[in-house]
Amino acid sequence: MHPSFYNFSRYDIVDKSNDKVTSFGNENGKLLVVVTNEYVEIMYKTLLDNILNAIHSTEENTYIIIINERYKLSTLPHFDSYLSVICLGIKPLYIGLNLEHSYFQTKAVGDRRYLFGPKLSDINGTMEYKKALWTVLKKEYILDQ
Repeated sequence: MHPSFYNFSRYDIVDKSNDKVTSFGNENGKLLVVVTNEYVEIMYKTLLDNILNAIHSTEENTYIIIINERYKLSTLPHFDSYLSVICLGIKPLYIGLNLEHSYFQTKAVGDRRYLFGPKLSDINGTMEYKKALWTVLKKEYILDQ
């Protein structure tokens, strides 16, 4: 995609539950993780924490957003700085991207890699999903320590 596709006005994200997005972590990090609002349940928060720990993710290099409704990722401040985007339970069109995707296969767009997977609850309940996710994360997403 052409870089101008991502050059939109900047909007601040405020951490409120009734907004489209709840966010935390370092918005200047290199990894952006997008999850559904099921993340607020402790079981799924723990699962995502374990996934991020497995790829050596830290608060300094990761920004997590919880999507409550359709949201255009390109409106995030510092969107251009993210080198990797992992979306769990989110389809590309839901976040303003016109990409074909398959679960557990990375998609490169310019310098950025996208990975789409099922919801955290589906990953938690299916060993095949856990294995497939771990395989792609180990191959392409282990962050520098």
